[in-house]
Amino acid sequence: MTESRDQRRLLVIGIDGGTFDLLDPLMRRGVMPNLAAVVARGFRATLRSTIPPNSAAAWATFVTGKNPGRHGVLRFQATRPTAEAGREFRPGAYTLLSSESIAGPRIWDILGHAGRRVAVINVPMTYPPRPLNGVMITGLLTPPEARDFTWPPELADSLPGYQIEQPLAAMGFSAEADRELVRASLDILRIQGETALRLLRQEPWDFFFVCFTGTDRLQHRLWGYLEELMEERKGDTGKKQNRSDLSDSSDLSDWSPLHDPSDLPDSKYFLRRLEHYYRLLDEAIGRLLAAAGGTVNCLILSDHGFGPAPERAVYRRVLARYLGLEAGEGVGGFHSVRAWLERRGILDGDRLRRLLAGTPLRRLLSRLSRFAVRKEHEAWRSSRAYLVVLHKYIGGVGINLPPDSPDYAPLCQSLIERLKAVCDPDTGDPIVTEVWRREEIYRGPRVPVCPDIIFRLDLRYGLSHGDSPGGRLVQPKTFRSRGIHRDEGILLAAGPDIVHGVGGKAPAIADVTATALYLLDAAIPSDMDGTVVADAISPAYRAEHPVRIEPASEEPVSPDMAGARWRSARDEDAVAEQLRDLGYLD
Repeated sequence: MTESRDQRRLLVIGIDGGTFDLLDPLMRRGVMPNLAAVVARGFRATLRSTIPPNSAAAWATFVTGKNPGRHGVLRFQATRPTAEAGREFRPGAYTLLSSESIAGPRIWDILGHAGRRVAVINVPMTYPPRPLNGVMITGLLTPPEARDFTWPPELADSLPGYQIEQPLAAMGFSAEADRELVRASLDILRIQGETALRLLRQEPWDFFFVCFTGTDRLQHRLWGYLEELMEERKGDTGKKQNRSDLSDSSDLSDWSPLHDPSDLPDSKYFLRRLEHYYRLLDEAIGRLLAAAGGTVNCLILSDHGFGPAPERAVYRRVLARYLGLEAGEGVGGFHSVRAWLERRGILDGDRLRRLLAGTPLRRLLSRLSRFAVRKEHEAWRSSRAYLVVLHKYIGGVGINLPPDSPDYAPLCQSLIERLKAVCDPDTGDPIVTEVWRREEIYRGPRVPVCPDIIFRLDLRYGLSHGDSPGGRLVQPKTFRSRGIHRDEGILLAAGPDIVHGVGGKAPAIADVTATALYLLDAAIPSDMDGTVVADAISPAYRAEHPVRIEPASEEPVSPDMAGARWRSARDEDAVAEQLRDLGYLD
């Protein structure tokens, strides 16, 4: 298809958790030649994620082009406990969010309104699907047994055996469970890659967006092996690895458990299979690029980066007590028993889940834990302020006073000063590196749903749920996730309207949204926070296509969050369990 000025198309590929720290060594070694070809002929830049750098906030920012103060999402659950959050039988809990919780039109809504056809595949927080001018397959937060995961609904009939997420809860925590994660991730990559390629070839589209999320799941659990992969054969820059070393066919359709080298020791097994995964991911990307054609512009981005987990834990309840906040103690029998066990170092939530993984008791534990959290949040709602974990190294403090209260400003300033003074009792080193009032980093109608204070920890430390052995603020800890999100994601661009080069100042993820609209010669709504990444665009295109800004929709945005409307308690439980196993819920 030949592109004319008003027929330009755009292919967007998301690599969840993509980081140049990993992708660059893989490209140098010839594991990802298609990605390397994009770099060789196109533009690259480090991408700034959101605060916090998690998938919920970051992908919501990309699909709307707005900061969390406008779209309202900081994580996969609301940040303030409400009187009637979640289902009616769980008052006082945090609301699980969904596509209905994101305020404002998505990029595909804007394009669809302009008559452009879109395809959206596997993007987190798109369930339940909303009508759009094209096709959609929803992503993370889709209940495992849902049948209403596509638009149009009948598209699901053509997707037998389609998978969205790995069944982490059923796998448990062990070396064999990690092997099963790799096997499941390879299967899902094959299914999603083939589905995306088929839809790209069959459906008419102007904007095609597919997101590969298996990278994030593998990097969380297996980052230590990936670090070895980054260092393996150091000095062999540019030398391609012999494909026979993998003892596998590279064809996406040829992978099967029969090819799985299960007799290898863990280290060799994971190095081999993880490299194989990234090779197949690269081939899936290459097929999409080839099928789209050389006249199509392409953007490849991640929602955040990745790096090693911290080695020292800052325990949330101990920090809350240090700050003089409600720590959520004495609010329920299960909660009290758990806190007692944690303080004495007998058992914590992570170890208990490992012990019960794959057993019926795991579901009982989840229900008891959810009840305890509900009671804790009820206590928080009646307190003046409370602590909330937004990310491993990003936390927040919610204040239950209106900003115009005479007590609000003094309390806010006192908490900021206390946070800045938090130090490691063993070393004396500061733990908190930055503290902001929410208005300093967020703007828009949804700012009231954000915690009043946001703070960042030194990367050596990570926030941990629960209580610590001995009630200490800081303790060495091996976190369940061996890799965690970082602020620095990736941006690659290639195509007829893209220059070859390396970006200077790192663009923000909202800038990619504005750039995507610009490359489709579409107007950018005035309430978007992003600006076009001009140094990625060819002078000829910029000369012929001035940036057009149009008035934003005047539809009012409620400052309140909309919770997900689940079909059943079973669906809600299943989604909560997914998020718990990914580390997003306690």
